[in-house]
Amino acid sequence: MADVTPSSWHPDVWLLSDRDTGSQLLGSPDDFLVFNLPEHIAGGYEWDIDSAVESALEIRRDKRTDVSGESVGGTVTRRVVFQGNRPARTKLRLEERRPWESEGSSINSLEFNLALLGKEPVGMLRAERLMAA
Repeated sequence: MADVTPSSWHPDVWLLSDRDTGSQLLGSPDDFLVFNLPEHIAGGYEWDIDSAVESALEIRRDKRTDVSGESVGGTVTRRVVFQGNRPARTKLRLEERRPWESEGSSINSLEFNLALLGKEPVGMLRAERLMAA
């Protein structure tokens, strides 16, 4: 993760792709989520990452690179690095769509359930405490 430097060695780094969609991530509030997303920018499609900010995540890096380096109009890779900014249990949904079209017209989407709550305290698990209440 050479493009972002963590302030300490404590946070975990999650490298996520479309293969992980639908997963539940159990981590800490300061963990990093790294996505290398294929983006069809020549067709006007781009990943909408604004929902991440609403999901207790901060955008630490957002960069596009052309993997082939010589093609015009091809797919680029968008590398996005998020970091948690507060404890949260939330859903992260990313969609690749044309910004000027309606919400329902995405060509790709990723969705994750996030529980960025940190380490379990001594005693019962959080889930057990919720069920016992």
